[in-house]
Amino acid sequence: MIFKDEILSIILNPGELYLWDFMPAVFILAIMQFMIITLIDGAVIYQSWKSKWKYYKESWKRAMEKYKSMIAAIFVIWLITTLFSMIPLVGFIIEFILFLAFIFTLQSIIISNNGFYEGISESVRIFRRHPLWVPLSYILILLAYIPFIVVLVLLAVCILFLYGIRIEYFTSPALLVYAVFSTHLALVIYSFGAAVVKTFTLKALTEFYLVFRRKKR
Repeated sequence: MIFKDEILSIILNPGELYLWDFMPAVFILAIMQFMIITLIDGAVIYQSWKSKWKYYKESWKRAMEKYKSMIAAIFVIWLITTLFSMIPLVGFIIEFILFLAFIFTLQSIIISNNGFYEGISESVRIFRRHPLWVPLSYILILLAYIPFIVVLVLLAVCILFLYGIRIEYFTSPALLVYAVFSTHLALVIYSFGAAVVKTFTLKALTEFYLVFRRKKR
């Protein structure tokens, strides 16, 4: 009964909860999410390269084989960009340039079967050989985002509105169920839209990587 009373107290008085109460769980979930997303990204990149569903199982196999290299590359890139972003005034500019320089790292690791260092190095070489075309390629990808961004912004506004409605304002259980259902539905739609955008980005970057790699030869 004591446990039940505590649960009811938390539900009816969410303001009594503090962020740091959930930090360990949030940290663990964030790491798990990062690891799963990285694995999926590797499979999507390989599948984008082969462009046939018969390579579906092979895509996951390659992603598993290069998993450690992808994790290492992401960590090194994060460390480098974070350090340079701390430079006053010009840090954000350097960070964006580094982002463009490292943009094809995962493609290099998956498609060219490189390690994390070789993948980073090849991405940097592509950027140095095509300092104009790489940014333009990224701009083209961003322009293609516009329809998705409009939808996601509208969904985000809807989610914020729903979360802004306090539970105690509902006098009917039916209204409460409706609010919870609407919120979850909005989150599902938002997640689906974000997944579509991410998949499109990886596909587009893979195509540009293949073009730049052919020009190198």
